[in-house]
Amino acid sequence: MLTERVAAVVQHEGAVPEPAAVHEMRVAARRLRAALRLLRAREFDPAVKALQDALGQVRDLQLEADWLRGRDAALERARRARLRKAERALAQQLRAWRSRTLPALLERAADESPPSPRKLSKLLRKRLARLEERLEKATRRGRSTMPAAF
Repeated sequence: MLTERVAAVVQHEGAVPEPAAVHEMRVAARRLRAALRLLRAREFDPAVKALQDALGQVRDLQLEADWLRGRDAALERARRARLRKAERALAQQLRAWRSRTLPALLERAADESPPSPRKLSKLLRKRLARLEERLEKATRRGRSTMPAAF
């Protein structure tokens, strides 16, 4: 599972900062973080989150600049300037990813046997139960703040 999630992140790395690659790599990083929680490998989460955040910053600015094209030239130029700065920060995060995080993740994946179906099922049931509890709390909280007309 870990190897597959890591491979999904790496798959798009060569095409970054192309918008589609940034988006796909960001989604893959999010899925990798979910797998890290399931596999109890949270020590990698801060580094993967830093990469995901840098990808998100670039993607948001790409979308903003594209939307501003033809609408407001001055704002578009400002977003493009911020985008270049965000792309440099992303390049730095990618270097950290390649030099530190990726090798450590691959080492962990090689050393670790996948969880048994029974153990994985138990982990997923616990996560689902926690999600259901949180949804129930949110629903109760939402009802208490609704106006009487509803």
